Amino acid sequence: MRKRLWALVLIGAALVSLAACAGTDNPASPAARVPKPTTPSPSTTAEASAPVVTPSPTWTPKPTATWVVLPSPPPTADPRTPSAGNIARIGLASARAQAASGEAILVDVRPAGDYAAQHIAGAISMPFDQVARRYRQLPRDQLLIFYCT
Repeated sequence: MRKRLWALVLIGAALVSLAACAGTDNPASPAARVPKPTTPSPSTTAEASAPVVTPSPTWTPKPTATWVVLPSPPPTADPRTPSAGNIARIGLASARAQAASGEAILVDVRPAGDYAAQHIAGAISMPFDQVARRYRQLPRDQLLIFYCT
């Protein structure tokens, strides 16, 4: 008798759980028996209204990992190494004046064909892809002005 009673209690609990999980989709649930309100047709209203779109529930998986972007430390490069931060830019008039007075040397970093076609008088041709290999050929006692246009 006791086993039968426990079995009925467990079956009843399972049915209650299933009904709660089923929600309004279950036709036996009281919420499903309540009639749904109808929307009036556009012909019965003075102005047509846009249909209401209800978002359908979607399953979103839980994230399995959290990525945190950490700031990278500033580079500890040698200050003598050329970079955009430690190379000064000068204007055309200043470059011409310094080259004319002998204070600076102009270095054309365009391809050799472009240099051969046209270049500033007195400029040295050293294509950009060769600068890292040939920089020791440049004088150290003068200002170097690199240009590409």
